[in-house]
Amino acid sequence: MFVHILKYYRFVENLHRIRKVDEPTWELIETAIRELDGSTQTAVTIAQSVESEENMLYTLTIGGGLSGQYTCSAVLGIRNEVSNLIDPSRFLDGRVTLPIGMQSFRIPAREAVSLDKVLQAARLYAETGEIDQSLKWEIVNPYGE
Repeated sequence: MFVHILKYYRFVENLHRIRKVDEPTWELIETAIRELDGSTQTAVTIAQSVESEENMLYTLTIGGGLSGQYTCSAVLGIRNEVSNLIDPSRFLDGRVTLPIGMQSFRIPAREAVSLDKVLQAARLYAETGEIDQSLKWEIVNPYGE
């Protein structure tokens, strides 16, 4: 398995808690994603390892869960390049608000995807560290470089 770290982001008694699991199984990762509810559990991150000296970072972050809508973003070794899973059938100009971690974000509607798509993306990433090319991804640069 490519992934060695799983982090859950949860609210417990009005406090934000992060639980880290080393060497997670696919079953544990899938359960964590399915438990996203947009309220008490708002994000899951799976990663190869901690950031290396070469500033290489390999993570897949899944957020949301509210109303069956999720976000899925991958960083594959290049710090300033993020690939967001998208639903090309959704409106280009619409926006939705989804909780991700400790905050809610207004994101383009096309970045709100179904649980099935998120699980498909997460499984291949967990096993190989690659994004599923059968899904639609949009590369963005969050730092504006």
